Amino acid sequence: MKKWVGFYMVCLILILVVGCTTEEKTFESEPIEITQLEIETDESQESQGGENSDDQDSVESSEQENDHEETNTEETNTEESNIVEANINEPIIYKMDSALNKEDGTVLVKMDAYQNDNVIWSKTWPKSQLSQLDPYSQVTEYKNSVYIEVHANLYGLDKLTGKELFQPVRTGVTSKPIVDEGGFIYCEGYFGPYFLTKLSPEGQVLWTKDPPLHAIWPLKVEVDQDNVYVHYQNSENTDYNLIQYQKTDGKAKLSYWLEENEVFFSNVSASSTLDGYPTQNLLDGLLETGWSEGESDYGIGQTLMFESDQNKALSKIIIENGYQKSEDLFYANGRVKKIRVTLSNDKSYVFDLHNNMGNNVLTFDEMQSANKVEIEILEIYPAEKYTDTVISSVSFFK
Repeated sequence: MKKWVGFYMVCLILILVVGCTTEEKTFESEPIEITQLEIETDESQESQGGENSDDQDSVESSEQENDHEETNTEETNTEESNIVEANINEPIIYKMDSALNKEDGTVLVKMDAYQNDNVIWSKTWPKSQLSQLDPYSQVTEYKNSVYIEVHANLYGLDKLTGKELFQPVRTGVTSKPIVDEGGFIYCEGYFGPYFLTKLSPEGQVLWTKDPPLHAIWPLKVEVDQDNVYVHYQNSENTDYNLIQYQKTDGKAKLSYWLEENEVFFSNVSASSTLDGYPTQNLLDGLLETGWSEGESDYGIGQTLMFESDQNKALSKIIIENGYQKSEDLFYANGRVKKIRVTLSNDKSYVFDLHNNMGNNVLTFDEMQSANKVEIEILEIYPAEKYTDTVISSVSFFK
């Protein structure tokens, strides 16, 4: 009996050991098999569905690209929708802007053309290196064209579309392109190849001028009737600072000195003139020269006419009365005692002049604007020797 009890005990122990061992194997194997199955399943799906997966990625990529293209199209359309068609009968406003890139020191220039607060065209210029000068000039509009200097080059643009009318022309830095009544363009050249350049409406260079003696920098250009005038800085500061050129061929004519705020009338004429004392002497700024009326008497009623193509802002006139080359000549000739000044705006003033050397400052009661000024001799101071009435200089100031 004990023998059988012992036998059953051994069998029970074996059964328990085998059972525990089986459960342990099952517990250890299941995670491994599951993990392998998961890996095999992923690889199998990638292997079996690789082509489909690529197609799906391609579709997704295509959809993303389409979305991107649609976004870009919308942005382009938005920009275009802001640009309206120009109306040739409506005025156009030009807005210039520049942006500095601090990293490379370059400047980007942009121009927008507006009509009734709507952009009709925009133009951006290539970047250029920053300098101490302005990157662009003032804008000049002439008929259907717009002219502007950018980065020392002159551009002609169609004012309705902004398209370039000719290849850019190197002129140097310009304060403002000036256009005469024939459509010809004049540009001073600050840091430019030439002191002054004249171009045709098609952008062809017709003639150029080198700087006159003692000229440092050209400052601005004026066109008046048959002449072109360049204001410039003079190294001597006692010489001339305004030079006159003939429009047709650029031939230098006369030079002048202008004081600060002085206004220049390019054309002066007289009802009569004594030989050797032309009206141009009134504008040269020299007391050693002068104009004299050409009548047999003192010239009461004789007139001087100062004219310009553009209106000038005027606050006062300064007259060097008499022949101020010397005191003897001053009293030997007649001097003006009273004058009437008539402006093209229909304003008229009467001024008295003193009877001694020096200047007479004649001030208007308010700022005037005129392109013509007439000076009429009303009374004179009698001369000690000659019956010629002389004026040495006439200057206008704003």
